[in-house]
Amino acid sequence: MGEELKWEPQVTASQIGIQVKDGVITLSGEVSSYAEKWNAERAAQRVSGVNALAADLKVKLQDKVVGPTPILRDLQRTCCPGRRSCHRTP
Repeated sequence: MGEELKWEPQVTASQIGIQVKDGVITLSGEVSSYAEKWNAERAAQRVSGVNALAADLKVKLQDKVVGPTPILRDLQRTCCPGRRSCHRTP
């Protein structure tokens, strides 16, 4: 089972714990996105002999956005020059 996760390019296998018992695979640990969680679950279900999957994976999103995106900043400058916030943006 661990080999299937290692071959899945969208999954960081080293962050996922795997237990197998009587055809039931349990995945545990933390992943960085819901897509990675989904890909790990699909990889586990591809393994021959799997009857059930228990996914105890927690998604820990990283807070990477510190301010407005460059496009939003440019829009605010052209829409409402000299104002801190633009009336057209939420």
